[in-house]
Amino acid sequence: MKITNITSIFLVLTSFSFGIPEAWKSSTTYSKDDVVLYPEGSSAKNYIALQSGSGQQPDTSTAFWSLLDNVAASFTAPPGDPSTFTTPNANEVSNLANPDTNETTTQNAKIVSVNVRGEIGAGDNKRIMAFLLTDTANVFSRAIGPTLNEYSLPLDSLLPDPKISLFKYNAIDIFSGSYSVPAGDNSDYSTNSNLSDIETARNNLIPVVNTSSVQAISLTSLDSGFYTL
Repeated sequence: MKITNITSIFLVLTSFSFGIPEAWKSSTTYSKDDVVLYPEGSSAKNYIALQSGSGQQPDTSTAFWSLLDNVAASFTAPPGDPSTFTTPNANEVSNLANPDTNETTTQNAKIVSVNVRGEIGAGDNKRIMAFLLTDTANVFSRAIGPTLNEYSLPLDSLLPDPKISLFKYNAIDIFSGSYSVPAGDNSDYSTNSNLSDIETARNNLIPVVNTSSVQAISLTSLDSGFYTL
């Protein structure tokens, strides 16, 4: 498996691990996080065990069972000292509940950093990250690749020499066509003409991730619009 990383904050979502669920049986003793189908037939739903036990019907024993769709995935907090993380601006958070206010305030709520990890392959198996800008912005993008080994990921599972390519679409509709934005493309971060700005931005991100000669990084001023990286 080839893994790469785009941007900075490490947020790893994990989900429950289980095999193909089988029909619930009253005579079977289930362990926490076991998944079953109940009732039988086309109306069967997935239930997950909240604790060990047997004989409790999934649709009545809420202390023992929950619909799988109602259970949120767990998450692993980013590495580093939580006390060093920036507290969200209270005005930005409160404005999320009022779209009209959010349109006119000078402290608009916004995404500051997003991290994506996943398998990387050829052709249609590239990792694509889409984002929409409602105003001009300086966008810092990076594919970390082998440096993730510092976070205990096996080196042989990491993309050895990542590259990034940026495209802008004529509209949010992906079928409207797109064109390349070369200023956002990169294969070796040290080739950037604005390397000092990149180093300043990189060192202001939390956690600070070390660079390597094969990292792909770009820091680009972009107009509003829909992009894929």
